[in-house]
Amino acid sequence: MIGNFNFFQPTRIRFGWGRVNEIGKVVALNGKRCLLVTVKSLPPLQALFEKIKNLCIEAGGEVFHFDDVIPSPTIECVNQGSEMAIKKKIDVVLGVGGGSSIDTAKAISVGATHEGSAWDYRLGQKRIVNKKLLPIIAVPTTAGTGSEVTTMSVIKDPENEFKSALADWGLCPRVSIVDPELTLTVPSHITASTGFDTFCHAFESYLHKRGSYFNDILCLEVIKQVIKNLPSAIADGSNRQAREALSWSSTVGGICITSTGTTLPHGIGMAIGGHISNVMHGEALAIMYPEINRWTWKHAIPKYATIGRLFNRKLENKSDKVAAEEFCNEMDNFLIKIGMWLSLKDKNVNESKLKAIGEDTMKLRNYTVHPKVATQEEIEHLIKKSSER
Repeated sequence: MIGNFNFFQPTRIRFGWGRVNEIGKVVALNGKRCLLVTVKSLPPLQALFEKIKNLCIEAGGEVFHFDDVIPSPTIECVNQGSEMAIKKKIDVVLGVGGGSSIDTAKAISVGATHEGSAWDYRLGQKRIVNKKLLPIIAVPTTAGTGSEVTTMSVIKDPENEFKSALADWGLCPRVSIVDPELTLTVPSHITASTGFDTFCHAFESYLHKRGSYFNDILCLEVIKQVIKNLPSAIADGSNRQAREALSWSSTVGGICITSTGTTLPHGIGMAIGGHISNVMHGEALAIMYPEINRWTWKHAIPKYATIGRLFNRKLENKSDKVAAEEFCNEMDNFLIKIGMWLSLKDKNVNESKLKAIGEDTMKLRNYTVHPKVATQEEIEHLIKKSSER
């Protein structure tokens, strides 16, 4: 049965090779004084940033460049960008880069138009007023976070070692230009980490307790594309077919989590990112997946079996129970294949941090929509096993 479902996607998506050349016109339709939000202008991104500035200027706009975005953007980073937006009387925010740059652009839109700090508006602490927000335009240069279509902006409070998110429909970019060409120079490990994040978005949305027939179709197609194309893009970054498939998958994966959400692994991954600065989000997920899968599969056998068969067609002749359990081994092998077989020890995470990571996981709600709802003790056990592996 198809059943009931809700679906809404407010972002206009311009997908395809060379579409970044349309950025000037897109920005001009949304404002005249543009804040370009990026990481530092270092090769190979420097040429891209200059090109985007010139395209916006040629279209009649003014561009002011905030290039202080950092991985896992902090409250301070966002506040600095918000202050610049206010000072320069910005009327459109353009995030260019990975999830950190786009998430920072979203948070700046809040901080520049609302009282206090953007952090005050995390997960409904204060209400975001959509009509106040500056228009947000996104141009992703990696394929993974899906931030170009999501309602979320993830930022970090480094003083309390806690990651959280702003969440509102108004944070969906008005327009996103998804140009696979911009991902051709992404290094192999970042390709692996961001690509695995895409897989996790689709997989967790598929497992989600509030999933739907419609969302499942999208999730399964994303998973197929990542399984097929991520190893190819890692092996050869210039593989245009693989890069195109991963860019598409990242965007659709973002649509999946906007429609449904993520589950336990993302909650733990967020908590790890809050405490440990040298662990990328995709790495945190890769660290946790093997143990979480073996703890979960018996509680979602049909869905684990379906994904197991996407990894290995030989499992089509096996029972659901066998295919579901075997998925765990297939997932392990995939992580090894893409160079993401990691443990917390590999990232030099001190054991003294593990309990706090478990406690912070419980502050997020992702664990409540997982096929099996974990206690704090179970979460801490999973984290500890993932440290020792």
